[in-house]
Amino acid sequence: MSRLTGTGCLLIAASLLATACATKPIERVEPQHETLEITATVSPPTKLATSAPGKELAAANSSRDNNQSNKVLSDYEEGLVWQRIRAGFKLPASYDQPLVQKYLSWHHCHTAYLQRVSWRAEPYLHFIIEEIEARGLPSELALLPVVESAYIPFAYSHGRAAGLWQFIPETGRLYGLKQNWWYDGRRDVYASTKAALNYLSDLNERFEGDWLLSLAAYNAGPLRVLRAIEKNKKRGKPTDYWH
Repeated sequence: MSRLTGTGCLLIAASLLATACATKPIERVEPQHETLEITATVSPPTKLATSAPGKELAAANSSRDNNQSNKVLSDYEEGLVWQRIRAGFKLPASYDQPLVQKYLSWHHCHTAYLQRVSWRAEPYLHFIIEEIEARGLPSELALLPVVESAYIPFAYSHGRAAGLWQFIPETGRLYGLKQNWWYDGRRDVYASTKAALNYLSDLNERFEGDWLLSLAAYNAGPLRVLRAIEKNKKRGKPTDYWH
C-alpha cells in the first residue's frame, strides 16, 4: 500500500481523538504544503436538462438528495461522526508506548494539520464509518486514510499507490478495482472503501485477529510481516506488533 512507515492507524487513533478532533473539530484552515502528489482534479457534474413530464420526479429526487446531504453535514458539524468513531474503538490502548507518545506530541503541536485533514474527510467520513459499522470492524480503520493519503482521494505515491486507501495496481485489481485509461477504481471512494475493508478483513483473518499486525501488513505487505514474525520466532523473541 502506501510507502509511509511508522505505527500507522494506531498512532492516528491515539493522536487524532486525543487532540483537536474529539468533539466539534471542524474549523476550515487554508491548505499548506503537502508531500503527497495530486495528479488530477475533479470538476462538478453538469446538471442535465429535464423534460417536462419528469420535472416533478426530478424535483422530488433533488429534494431527497439535498435532505440526505444536509443530514450528513449536520451530523459532521455537530461532531456526531467523530463520536461514533470514538465509540467504536477496538484496538488495544498503547498510550505508554514511546512511539505513540512521540506522535501524540507531534499532533498536539500540529493541530492545523489535523484540522485540514478533518476538513478533507468531511465528504467521505460518514459513508466510511457506516461501512465499518455494518461489518463490525474497529472504527479506527476510518482513520487509516489519514495515514495513507491525508484523505486526498487523488493522492498518488511514487510506489504507484493511488487513492484514498493507497492501493497499488496489483492489489487493487485483486480486490475488484478496475483500472483503465478512463476509470481507476482506486480513486473511486465508494469502490475503494469497500475493497479496502475487504482486504483488511482478509488480513485480519490471516493474522488470527491481530489488528496491529493486520495494519502493518496493509502498509508493508503481508509477506514482509510474516518474514519478520518468523525471524523473531527463530531468535526466541515475541512476535507481537511492537517487537
